[in-house]
Amino acid sequence: MAKVLILLFLTISCIPIIAQSDYLFKNISSRDGLSNDFVRDMDVDGKGFIWIATEEGLNRWTGNGNTIYRENNSGLASNELTTVYYDAKSNSVWAGSRQKGISIFDCHTSQFSHLSTKEGLASDAITDIMPAGDEGLWITHVDNGISYYNRNTHKIYVYNSSTLSGLKDCNRCCRDDNNGYLYVGHITEGMSIINLKNKTVKKFYHDAQNPQSLPGNNVRSIYIDHKKNIWVGTNGGLALFNPMTEEFTSFRHEDDNPQSLVGDNVHHITETTNNVLWIASDLGGISTLDLNNFELKRQEDQLHLENITHINSGLSSPNTRVIMQDKFGHIWIGNHSTGVDFIENNRPLFHTLPFYSEKDGVKTPSRVYSIEANSGGEIWLGGENTLTCWQGNKVKKQWNVSSHLSHAYSVIYSMKQDSQGRLWMGIDDEGVLRYDPKNDTFKRIDLGMENIDVRTFYEDEQGQMWIGSEEGVYISHHDSIQR
Repeated sequence: MAKVLILLFLTISCIPIIAQSDYLFKNISSRDGLSNDFVRDMDVDGKGFIWIATEEGLNRWTGNGNTIYRENNSGLASNELTTVYYDAKSNSVWAGSRQKGISIFDCHTSQFSHLSTKEGLASDAITDIMPAGDEGLWITHVDNGISYYNRNTHKIYVYNSSTLSGLKDCNRCCRDDNNGYLYVGHITEGMSIINLKNKTVKKFYHDAQNPQSLPGNNVRSIYIDHKKNIWVGTNGGLALFNPMTEEFTSFRHEDDNPQSLVGDNVHHITETTNNVLWIASDLGGISTLDLNNFELKRQEDQLHLENITHINSGLSSPNTRVIMQDKFGHIWIGNHSTGVDFIENNRPLFHTLPFYSEKDGVKTPSRVYSIEANSGGEIWLGGENTLTCWQGNKVKKQWNVSSHLSHAYSVIYSMKQDSQGRLWMGIDDEGVLRYDPKNDTFKRIDLGMENIDVRTFYEDEQGQMWIGSEEGVYISHHDSIQR
């Protein structure tokens, strides 16, 4: 019974965890009822329900279940969604689509209405919906500019190359600074700043010869934090924009720097209520920056980021697309091809290691039956036919020990590292196996009996190893066994 309880505890404790922050991960995908695993955007409504826009429908996740809205079962104009925004003033959810405008869900009546070029939008290809500084809404289009929607008069004003000289029409995102300027991120055309008062445009591009220029011309996210720092996410890294000097300080991934940006292809930037900046990168994962301690004194200074990846945590994919915090402080992460990852705000009592086995691209928790740690920071994990050395929050080395045993399948039930650094392992029905890290060799210790279970070890002051087994106690002294 004790063996079953130990196995159950260790198996449960291998639920994926972010090593740096000890947060508990849970993945929500099409297996759990999500309409599609390719998530484009998310938002939370006034009741705390999570709205998830995917490439195949709109989802309302309540915690007790999921409601899917598609063209064939609701008034949704298109299943191919690109963005979603909750408008608290009208208590409605705005879902932007790839080619069919915006579907507006009234949370009071549960009915959809629509906004398209018929009502005056610049285009039906929507890429982003953001609040304006005067309580209106900014709607960016992949072509033909930006639409401004006045929520009081319901009138639409179009900003594009025809109405505003110098403005590029291919847009991906925008952000109103609430001081009369609109920041616009373009597709391959850099970034523009629109002076909304005098209707002028200032353009910024990447210049390989100028390190203070925009790091990339494909701008996917612009975010202004609580300190009024202006962050720009591009295909060439993250940038901090100084509106006084009109210069950018760029931050990129460095292979030899674990505190650098996790990936250069930045898709989304947001801030949580504890003043932590979250940066989602494609082919990387997530970088976080504590803004409470952030101060960039010199342009050459670098950020000290904490990175969350699918390797060092339970993040289901390196291709993160969007990050959102709900009303309870939980973090929701939208991924490209693996659905949504959920990080619970309450920290678990135990810190567990992200230790998995992977088959066909699917990670499952590895079963651990015994643990031994040493003063050098190494943690030895005994499993099924495997011995693993863990250090620095990752697997340092792993051995398949089956070739040193009589049976095809065995379990390492107990371990002890002696004063000489050798690791003694008690094997199910196999007695004792000893590993010497100095020469990377394994040795069977003959106890004079086959098919014996060894459960515990103890080294005394004379360097003798006491071996506790189902057949009694053995003492090993200079490899001489005494019972």
